[in-house]
Amino acid sequence: MLTAPCSTGSHRQPDGLPRFTVAELNQAIGSLLERGFAPRFLLEAAVGRPQQKKGHLWLTLTDGEASIQAVIWASQLQKLSFVPQEGDGVVVVGKLNFWAARASLTVQVLDVRPSLTTVLRQFERVRSRLEPEGLFAPERKRPLPRWPGRIALLTSVPSAALADMLRTARERWPATALLVVPIPVQGNVEAQIIETVERLGRKACTFGLEALVLARAGGAGRIWPSSTASSWRARWQRLPCR
Repeated sequence: MLTAPCSTGSHRQPDGLPRFTVAELNQAIGSLLERGFAPRFLLEAAVGRPQQKKGHLWLTLTDGEASIQAVIWASQLQKLSFVPQEGDGVVVVGKLNFWAARASLTVQVLDVRPSLTTVLRQFERVRSRLEPEGLFAPERKRPLPRWPGRIALLTSVPSAALADMLRTARERWPATALLVVPIPVQGNVEAQIIETVERLGRKACTFGLEALVLARAGGAGRIWPSSTASSWRARWQRLPCR
């Protein structure tokens, strides 16, 4: 249990109880939180009542038994590839913000990723939108080349994903030529990924490409930028030389 030190502005009374002003009490609480709590932490929660005010996103994080207010500052919000919506399950990297003037405690969100459940729900929404277009029809499925001569690898450079793919290629089929295409993987990058995929599709014959791999290391939230309907349509194009 955290206990307030007597040197934070309190005054010891004859009966042994410290006496505070409101400002002194709030400052003591803030000092305890600053010294006694982790500077950063992970928090699994569901999102409730997200509201954007003056560019900042305010929301409630809950686990069904308790809740706490949270905020994503505008400067951080524009860097995120995933913006949580009502009911989304999330994993938050956060820190505590305590405003002494009104004794208000809030989680400042430094990063947020969708939970696996949220990602799967997004996949199902995208699938339901694309299925009427025939993109999942069996006759549209094409076998991968058995002995590909050249493969394009789209990922961040350098990255763990790239290192894994290069190592696997050397071990399993070193005769394959690899074309490494750097792409951004953080922030609002969906449009850039789509443009890169479409450009490679147009130049597939020039580069001799037989297959394309879009990859990123990390958990479920890391694949969010490539989980939209537009990005799936871009990947469904047929490489003209196959």
